[in-house]
Amino acid sequence: MAADDREMLVSDPELKSRLTAQMAWEAACERVRKVLQPPPGYPKPTAEELEAAFTNAAERLHTLRIMCTTAEE
Repeated sequence: MAADDREMLVSDPELKSRLTAQMAWEAACERVRKVLQPPPGYPKPTAEELEAAFTNAAERLHTLRIMCTTAEE
């Protein structure tokens, strides 16, 4: 892909919003993964941290679904 093509994709506001939503969803999934299985040396998550991670992931998924659903769906 040429540099001009990449600039065109990033300048498209709808695509930029979708990409941002996708990255937010991926970050939320990573947060859930770390809460469910903390890295060695990390404290065990609290119930509030578990709930916050799952709530955030659910919200990010909802946003992503809205942005990627067409009118016909």
